[in-house]
Amino acid sequence: MMGRNSALCAAGGDGDDDGAGASADDTDIIEELMEKYGPAGGQLSFGWFCGLVSGYALKRIGQKVAFGLGVVFLVAQGLAYSGFIDIKWNKVLCQPNPSPNPKPNPSPNPKPSPNPFPSTIPES
Repeated sequence: MMGRNSALCAAGGDGDDDGAGASADDTDIIEELMEKYGPAGGQLSFGWFCGLVSGYALKRIGQKVAFGLGVVFLVAQGLAYSGFIDIKWNKVLCQPNPSPNPKPNPSPNPKPSPNPFPSTIPES
């Protein structure tokens, strides 16, 4: 059985290397990569930083907007529960969005369009 020192001697090591230093081959690889991709490094760093900052800002703004809308909804519900205001949810939910340019009706009695989602329950 070979010990640690005999394996290092066979490999040409002196046993003092603790693995913290970089060899000449490692340095050459790093220098080669820096020469090849160095100019793009600044651009990548700036893009990464801008993405990080904008993502953080949008997250915080989104949280504040969601919190504000939630507070408005809760206040409205509280006022409705107390009887100060009357919210007609059927009218709010069923009101169609007005079209900015309504088309004139070409015939006085238009045919109703067929239901694109037919019901499986028979109508009575």
